[in-house]
Amino acid sequence: MQARTNRREQGSAYLATLLLLVVLTLMGLSLALVTSTESRIGANERILERVFYATDAGIGIAAARILVGSDYFYDVNNDANNSYILNDTPGSAPNPLVRSQVSVGPLILTQSGPCNLCEINNAGSYQNKALCRCNILLPARGQRQTLGGALAQRRLAATIDIQPWNTPASSLFALQWMSPADLAEKTAL
Repeated sequence: MQARTNRREQGSAYLATLLLLVVLTLMGLSLALVTSTESRIGANERILERVFYATDAGIGIAAARILVGSDYFYDVNNDANNSYILNDTPGSAPNPLVRSQVSVGPLILTQSGPCNLCEINNAGSYQNKALCRCNILLPARGQRQTLGGALAQRRLAATIDIQPWNTPASSLFALQWMSPADLAEKTAL
């Protein structure tokens, strides 16, 4: 006996193969899109981490200036005097390709009291009243910059406890004398 083939079934394997190829192509394209998106997300995260660590380093530089110099100058009129350039990537001399710029804000005195270390060192008598213990809020803003402008920005604030410290009134803004609007303005950078 001879097997009969139905004319309607001719070419169905071709259609099934073509449909399978279309599905596999769509899956491959979607996988390529997801991979591309994930790599861009990873690059953005890397840039944000660099900005975070640069901002943290700027706070560390300001804290070192406070501890070593016993004073900290904050120029209200010129933000360039309160900024640090970190991580220059070589380019032409005046314009590096990529750099991190950190602007550090004013010292905001949150709490002040007698120096505990002075009492211990003077065997319980607090003789040097000029030295104190200060809790200071120090805001900072970091930016990752290229020739085209800013890539990313991070804001960070740190609370620093300093003792013994001869409090320079010129560099501090007292928190209790600030209105919420003034505080927001000083820490906004």
